[in-house]
Amino acid sequence: MRLFIHLSFGFAVLILSACSSFDVNTDYDPSTDFASFKSYYLKPDVKIPGDVLQNMEFDRKRIFDAIERELQSKGLEQANESSADLIVVSYAGVKEKVNLNTYGYSAGPYWGPYYGGSYSTQTVVTHYNEGTLHIDIMDAKAKSLIWKGQGTAVMEQTRSPQERQQIIDEAVQEILYYFPPRR
Repeated sequence: MRLFIHLSFGFAVLILSACSSFDVNTDYDPSTDFASFKSYYLKPDVKIPGDVLQNMEFDRKRIFDAIERELQSKGLEQANESSADLIVVSYAGVKEKVNLNTYGYSAGPYWGPYYGGSYSTQTVVTHYNEGTLHIDIMDAKAKSLIWKGQGTAVMEQTRSPQERQQIIDEAVQEILYYFPPRR
């Protein structure tokens, strides 16, 4: 439980570092007529196992606000759940990762073992957390997933609320840049 709490608070850090280290992936149903959608509902109460945003009210609100701004900038209007064309769900996860780097060192008169020198290696092990923000968009009438975007980044040290908001805005903008898909 202590690790989960640490990772949950760590997600606030991620939120999603700088865009230069931010990897975005999207996928969609190519048979969907995205131009026919005019409204959306951002579903706040979805329970997804492992969603670290469930325990992070401030960052969750920041993410939802950023999603709403981006969707509205694309001409979609907010609607209630029963009348919306699209249902939008957002959630996040954190994984602990390990990076191994091996470095070689040469010593001796001619920089190598073949000329009387020596060669050795050193492996450096680095543990870090990687966070992923998911945005899923479903056709409300068909009740089917039509678009999925996710952004992944290495988490950084905790930042101020203003910095986290800026990073969240950039991350959401980067993910939703690909919605609707360009054909």
